[in-house]
Amino acid sequence: MGLVTSLFSSNEKLFIKETADSDCVVIFSKTDCGYCKWVKRIFKDLQVPYTSIELNKLQNGDQVMKVLGKMTGEYTVPRIFINSQCVGGSTEVNDLRQKGTLLETISKCKQRQKINSQPVMAAT
Repeated sequence: MGLVTSLFSSNEKLFIKETADSDCVVIFSKTDCGYCKWVKRIFKDLQVPYTSIELNKLQNGDQVMKVLGKMTGEYTVPRIFINSQCVGGSTEVNDLRQKGTLLETISKCKQRQKINSQPVMAAT
């Protein structure tokens, strides 16, 4: 049984990591969560695009939530990743916004993406 649990955890952990790496802002959410709606509104008002993963719509959403909790230390949604790092939930994002550092944090990701997308010139 331990091997099966470990196998599922590995799959979910890989899913979380790859998803968090896929966009500057990734929100692990549930469709009926008021705090999730609120944090999405913050990003929408700031005109910041994001990827939202609705855990209650995933077949293995409960398992993803458990693994996400083990990875972040928090077992609630939303869990927000910026620049592949978990910054916390809606309260922490709102705190960053109020301090004026949210857009700065996101811009670091956009700068990294721009650098990584530059064509590499071959030596001749």
